[in-house]
Amino acid sequence: MKTVLVTGATGFLGKYVIEELVEHGYQVRAFGRNSKVGCSLENSSVSFFQGDLTKADDVLEACKGMDLVVHAGALSTVWGPWEDFYQANVLGTKYVLEACRQTGTQRLVYVSSPSIYAAPKDQLAIKENDAPEENNLNNYIRSKLASEKLFKDYPDVPSIILRPRGLFG
Repeated sequence: MKTVLVTGATGFLGKYVIEELVEHGYQVRAFGRNSKVGCSLENSSVSFFQGDLTKADDVLEACKGMDLVVHAGALSTVWGPWEDFYQANVLGTKYVLEACRQTGTQRLVYVSSPSIYAAPKDQLAIKENDAPEENNLNNYIRSKLASEKLFKDYPDVPSIILRPRGLFG
């Protein structure tokens, strides 16, 4: 049976990703900071790993024994200091990439954001190979784009970047 680590498991998207994975027969390790929410996710198919993306040792330990990683954990507000976004989103993603490399993870799925295309232009005509432009609209967008750029330094980590749009709940 395939095992999957889901970062950001205690957040909005993470909880729904876990539900889908369990429904499809995966064993899930739910990674997050909030132990109250995390423990409520536990069942015969889900175990909770309390950890912090800004701590490389936590991320490495959580990745051990996992076949797949879904990296959905992030600081996702539009306001706040750059350092907070850098630590959680950029450094956290670097630690996930490094842990996947060290543990031989078969696939990393990174949840980014279509907000990286936030430069003022026709957003309906964006093609898959269009390169996002640097912008300073907010630190969340900057951190997501910086995180995506890390992937070029890890060509040996099989990965895919998703940019889901319109997450509401």
